[in-house]
Amino acid sequence: METLLQDIRYGARTLRRSPGFTAVAIVALALGIGGNSAIFSVVNAVLLRPLPYAEPDRIMRIFATAPDRGLDQTPISFQRATAIAEQNQLFEQAGMYVFDTANLTGIDEPLQLTAIRMSAAGRNFLPEEDKPGGPQVVILSNNVWQKHFASAPDIVGRAIALDGGSYTVVGVMPSGFNFPGGQIDCYLPRAFEPSFLNRENVERGAGFLSMVARLKPGVTTQQAQGEVDGIVEANKIPDHADATFGVLVRPVPEVVTQGVRPTLFILLGAVAFVLLIACANVANLLLAKAAGRQKEIAVRAALGASRVRLIRQFLTESILLALIAGALGVLLASWGVDLLVSAATGNIPRSAEISVDARVLGFTLVIAVLTGVIFGLAPALQASKTDLNEALKDTSRGSSGASAKRRRGFQFQKSACSEHQPSQLQVRSARSAGGILHAALPGAGGSSRRCQRGRHAKPAVDRVGLSYSDRDRGQAGSSSGRAAHRFDEHRHSRLPENNGDPAAARPLFHRAGQGRLAYNRNRQSEFCSAVLP
Repeated sequence: METLLQDIRYGARTLRRSPGFTAVAIVALALGIGGNSAIFSVVNAVLLRPLPYAEPDRIMRIFATAPDRGLDQTPISFQRATAIAEQNQLFEQAGMYVFDTANLTGIDEPLQLTAIRMSAAGRNFLPEEDKPGGPQVVILSNNVWQKHFASAPDIVGRAIALDGGSYTVVGVMPSGFNFPGGQIDCYLPRAFEPSFLNRENVERGAGFLSMVARLKPGVTTQQAQGEVDGIVEANKIPDHADATFGVLVRPVPEVVTQGVRPTLFILLGAVAFVLLIACANVANLLLAKAAGRQKEIAVRAALGASRVRLIRQFLTESILLALIAGALGVLLASWGVDLLVSAATGNIPRSAEISVDARVLGFTLVIAVLTGVIFGLAPALQASKTDLNEALKDTSRGSSGASAKRRRGFQFQKSACSEHQPSQLQVRSARSAGGILHAALPGAGGSSRRCQRGRHAKPAVDRVGLSYSDRDRGQAGSSSGRAAHRFDEHRHSRLPENNGDPAAARPLFHRAGQGRLAYNRNRQSEFCSAVLP
């Protein structure tokens, strides 16, 4: 754990040292992760999250079908729906409904409500309320009750005006209940009395009803299909409009998602491809960045870091980068979900349930970690293969080059490059002459044996034509010339045979005329012993 924390802290410092790279990588990854999270929010609400009903897989939709006419799932007639509901042995309950409208009056402003007329199945309506000429009753949605009746606690039993008639409110749907297919404002009995169809067409077998049934425990869809086919064949009326139609039994979850399932998977694949492109781009950036870290990797490997440890360090940095992008992606996904819901209302089923929930957050976390591994693995493997010897040689060359640059601060130059001093190597100041000696005798700081070997070594600088110069080069009386003379007397007065007498000193650099100082090789070893003990 301590090692992991060290890797995280080091990775955070590395990202902070490259703010430009970090910002570009985070934005690219956040767009890809945010797009995936937004589309997954829709997939989660529509395809993965179960319907808000008990055991939704047991709820079936029953359709009329005529494949030879290209009609696969069409409304069923009232006669067939009634026969199936009364004669089946495999359904716990069966009912029918039809979408309709109803005009609400008696309030501040008249309002057209979306209504459903349904059979008296379950506990919603009484059997006598579902017969022709039965009581006029209505069940309100929770939204209509709150918005248009101010959540009146005495709403049950109150009479309201619908389509010019008086209807008694017998109930209010619970908050959060959504009927499959859209938002419903009120529920009415007698599905056989829709406002858009006359009684004659109903009696002739016109198909206008949707039918829903719940299977008994342990019953399969195939078993229910076989029973329904037998009931329809036994109750077929030759001169009815539905005589040539068959029936189809399908689970409600399949029916709800059948129109959008392929589209959602295509969208999910598209945004996943966008994320892969982002991963490839960030991987290229990391490869370029890793190339500049070869010296760092070589030093860490030389200090004992294994290849596994180096790979883990690079993957930690990549995953940390992806997690930061994932946090930003969640924010982008929440905005994207709001845009999708507002733009696709009516086209996406269960759109009111689309949100960024715990499952979406978990998906985002997983995809962020996987993304970090995907775009970080190749750079990590590549960086861990760094040739230690070559990287360290490059480091040595870089250090030597830096030292050489510092030594070249003395600025030697050939007199042949100058019109005024042909065939001379110039030195910018007389004080630089001491530096020339140190450059010529790299072993002078060692033992006396090194100084003795230096007596027979070839000088690092050519003494022929060696000279000093300043801005007034060639003038022996210049300040630089006087400084060089004092430097020479001070150093050589320390030699044993001179007993501290500057006058007795034989200079290491002697006058060569016109202000030039010539190098005296015979005094080289003596100078080394006295000045560099």
